[in-house]
Amino acid sequence: LPWRRALFRTGIEWPVLFASLLVFVLGTLLFFNGWVTRRLHRIAAAADAWRAGRFGQLIGDRSLDELGQLSARLDRMAGDLQELVSARARLAQLDERQRLARDLHDTVKQKAFALSLQLAAARAGPTELPPATRSGLDEAATLAGEIQQELAQILDQLDEPEASADSFAERLSARLAAWSRRSGIRLVADLGAAAQVVPAHHDNLLRLIDEVLANVQRHSGASQVEIRLSAEGRMLGLHIRDDGRGLDPAHVPGRGLANLQQRAQALPGGRLVLDDEQGVAITLSFRNETD
Repeated sequence: LPWRRALFRTGIEWPVLFASLLVFVLGTLLFFNGWVTRRLHRIAAAADAWRAGRFGQLIGDRSLDELGQLSARLDRMAGDLQELVSARARLAQLDERQRLARDLHDTVKQKAFALSLQLAAARAGPTELPPATRSGLDEAATLAGEIQQELAQILDQLDEPEASADSFAERLSARLAAWSRRSGIRLVADLGAAAQVVPAHHDNLLRLIDEVLANVQRHSGASQVEIRLSAEGRMLGLHIRDDGRGLDPAHVPGRGLANLQQRAQALPGGRLVLDDEQGVAITLSFRNETD
């Protein structure tokens, strides 16, 4: 037969060459399937994560070949993209805070000031007022003054620049000292873990503390407040306790407590617990990470 003639008359070279070619093809297929294709799948999975905004997922290919070098460049690009997105988010947040500060200053603050002037004129009028009316005007004037004071504090907070991780402890200490001076309530603070708080949580943590201290000043009748910020591994804990009268059993939780819960839930793994057996104690725990 022709194939027998071609096989046996050409010697052993052709079968050896054919077997070598078969081994080479099978080895190439196994190499691409087990080495190159798997690495390409990792690149594709990382690209899908980056498209969804999860820039923390990297390819992690440490090989020195061309594909490994490409993966290393893509990982560096993901880090640059994360910094760019974070910077744009901070700029957008700063613009929104400045817009809100302008709106509050031009509308609410001016109206609150006009209201306080009208109340002062009514209290100083020549007509003798009944005691109940006089008491109501005095209380309204006090509330108007508190509104102006709290608006001024909010505007100051909105105008504050973003602080770095190194200055967060000083920033928090200054705010606590200013609150204690304004309220006349003694404040004992242990802020040993403040320098460990990542910058992404600075603003939310400050707003939460402001909300708690504002409630203490308005409702507790306390003479002392204790604040402790501690760290245990990747977990941070914030503990605030006052020696006031505690919560009224008939008290219906208002917007303040809802805001505290929302701010706690905005932190990674944030959990807020309230205890009103002796005064009011609020404990917040969360993971000190950005993802």
